Amino acid sequence: MSQNSRATTTLGWILIIAFGLTPIIKHTGITEHFLIIRTLVWSALLSGAGIFIFSKNKSETKIPILSILWLVFTAWMTLTGFIAEIYSSPEWLLTSSRFALYGAVLLLGSVAIQRKYLTYRDFSRGLVVYGIVGGALGLGAYLQVEDLLNIRAPFGHKNFLSAAMLLSAAGSLYSLWDKDKRWKNGAMLSLGLSVLLIILLKTRGVWIGTFAATIFLLVGVIVFKVKDAEKTLIPTKVIGIVFGIILMGLVGVSGLSKSKDTVVASDNIELRFLYWSHSMKMVAEHPLEGVGAGQWKINFPKYGLAHTNTRVSNGETAMLRPHNDYVWMFAEGGIPGGLLYIVFFGGVMGMGILKLKKSQDREEHKILLSSVALFIGFSAYAMGEFPIERVDLAIPAMFAAAFILHETKSYHFKASAANGLILVLALFSTFVTGRRFPQEAKVSIINIGNDNQDPVQILNTYKDVDLDIVDVDYVANPIPYFAGLSNSVTATMRGHDPRLFAEAESAFERALEIHPWHVATYSQYGKMYFYQKKYDKAMEMYNKGLEISPFNITIRLDKATIFMETGNAEGAALMMLSIVGQDQNPKYQNLVVQSLRRIRGPIKNTEIQQFISSVNIAEMKDPQLYNAFIRYRDSIKAQ
Repeated sequence: MSQNSRATTTLGWILIIAFGLTPIIKHTGITEHFLIIRTLVWSALLSGAGIFIFSKNKSETKIPILSILWLVFTAWMTLTGFIAEIYSSPEWLLTSSRFALYGAVLLLGSVAIQRKYLTYRDFSRGLVVYGIVGGALGLGAYLQVEDLLNIRAPFGHKNFLSAAMLLSAAGSLYSLWDKDKRWKNGAMLSLGLSVLLIILLKTRGVWIGTFAATIFLLVGVIVFKVKDAEKTLIPTKVIGIVFGIILMGLVGVSGLSKSKDTVVASDNIELRFLYWSHSMKMVAEHPLEGVGAGQWKINFPKYGLAHTNTRVSNGETAMLRPHNDYVWMFAEGGIPGGLLYIVFFGGVMGMGILKLKKSQDREEHKILLSSVALFIGFSAYAMGEFPIERVDLAIPAMFAAAFILHETKSYHFKASAANGLILVLALFSTFVTGRRFPQEAKVSIINIGNDNQDPVQILNTYKDVDLDIVDVDYVANPIPYFAGLSNSVTATMRGHDPRLFAEAESAFERALEIHPWHVATYSQYGKMYFYQKKYDKAMEMYNKGLEISPFNITIRLDKATIFMETGNAEGAALMMLSIVGQDQNPKYQNLVVQSLRRIRGPIKNTEIQQFISSVNIAEMKDPQLYNAFIRYRDSIKAQ
C-alpha cells in the first residue's frame, strides 16, 4: 500500500506541527535565542512520544546496527567525562545529552516506522511546513538587513537559515508526489523558497551540500532507475534546470553589496585551517580520550590565538567550534569517537545508496531519493560548519537516517527494552536542558550587565547562578570571570577595598579552574593587581595572557603602562614600536609620546636609539613627535 494512501496518525500530525513550529520557537531572555529552547522543546516532545510508545505492548523491536553504532558513539562521548581532563562539566553534560537526544530520534523513528505510527509522507509534510514557515521568515529577515551577517531569524544566523532551507528542500521532494494537491503545491512553494534563499544567502558550505545532494539525485534517478520503468521518478531535465537556476543565481547575486564580501573573502577559509590544525594537536595529545565532550572551545586557546581575528585575540569573543563536525568529534572524542562518528555518517549514506540500487519498488525509490539527498546535504555541509550542534538541523537529518536504515540489518530487542531506551535518552536530554534553561537566562542577565558596565547587576545575579549547571557563557567566558571583574572594579571605586579585592582574586582563580586559557581573565586579573600597585604580580598575569595571545592589544598596552610606572620608558617605547593598527587609539598615542619623553640615560635598543637620535624631542610638540614615530615605525615594518 502506498504511503500516500494512508491516513496520517496522531504521531504523524505531532511531527508535522513540531517541524512547522520549530522556526518560530525562540526565547529572547537568553543569549542563544534559538538553541537551548528548541533543544528543550524537542527533548520534551521525544519524551512524550517515548511514553506513548512505551504504553503500547509489542513483543519485539528491531533496531538497525547503525543506530546502535550511534548509541555507542554517544556512550563513548559521555565516557570522556570520566577519562578525559574535563574543565567544564556542564558543557560535557550538555553535549552528551544532545547526542542522546539524536539517539532517541533514531530509535523512536525506527520503532514508529515499524509499528506504522509514522510514515515518510508525514515527515516530508513536516519539512514542507518547516520550509514554508522558515523560508517566509527568512526571506523577510533578508529583505530587512543591509548586511547578510546580521540576519538573526529564524535560525540564529544566515548560514543555519540557508542549511535549513537545503534540508527542507530535500525533504519536501517526496511531497511533490503527494496525491493531496494542497501538500503538492505546498512542496512546490517550500522548494521555491528554499532555492531562492540558498541563492541569496551565499553560504559556501550550503552550496557544497546543495551540489552534492543534486549530483546524487541526478545519478540516482538515472543509474538506479526501477527496472523496466519507462521514465525516471524525477525528470533529469528538471534536476538540470534546478541545478542551472542555482548556479546562475549564485553567479548573478555575487555582486550584490549585502553579499559580496561573504562570497570573495578568503579569511574564513584560512581561519578554518587554523581551527583544524589546533584540533589535530588536541588529537595528538589525547589520541584515545580526546579533550572531552564540549571541551574544544576551552582547549583551543591553549595552542595559541596568534593569527585569529582581532576580537578573538583580544578576548572579546572566542572560537567555539572547529567548523567541521568530523574534525570536532576527533578532537573531543579522540580517535575512537571520531571513527565512530565518521562510520555512522558514511554508513548511513552508503546504506541508502545500496538500498536504492537494489530496490525495485518505486515508492521506496521516492523515499530513498528524498531522505538520502537530505542526509548527504547535511553531511556535506558539516565539512565546513557545525550542524550537529543545532537541533533544528540535526533532528531532520536523524529522522531521515531512521527511514534510510529501516529494514537494514538489525538486532532484535524486547519491546520493553527498546521503548525504555528511547525514554531514558529523551528524558536525559529533557532533564539536562530543562534545569539549564533558567540558569542560561541568568547568565544572559550577567552578559547584559557586562555590556552595560553594571557591576551591581552582575554580582546580584551571579549569586543565583549554579555553576554545577552552567559555568561558561555562550562565548566560553567562565562565569566567575564576570564576578572577579565586577569586584575588582567596585573595589577600586571604593578606595581600594581589600575585602572586595580578595573576592575578586578568588573569583579569578575559580575562572581559571574552569578555563585555564581564558585570556580576558589573565588581562583583568593583571589589571586588578595593577590597581593595587602589585606590579610584579600584574606582569606575571599579563605575560601568561601574552603566551596565549601574543598580539593582544589590551594586554600589550597595559604591560607598557607598567613599564612606565616602574621607570622603564624604553621598554614601553619598544612595545609601542611593535604595535600596528592602533594609530587612532588615545591610549596608544599617549604611551608613545610619554615613553619617548621620559627616556633617560643610555639606550639599549638600537631601533629606539636611532629614532631618538634622528629627532629633537624637546622642541617637538606632541602631535609632531607622534607622527614622526609612526613614520619611523612604518618604515621599519616596510623593511
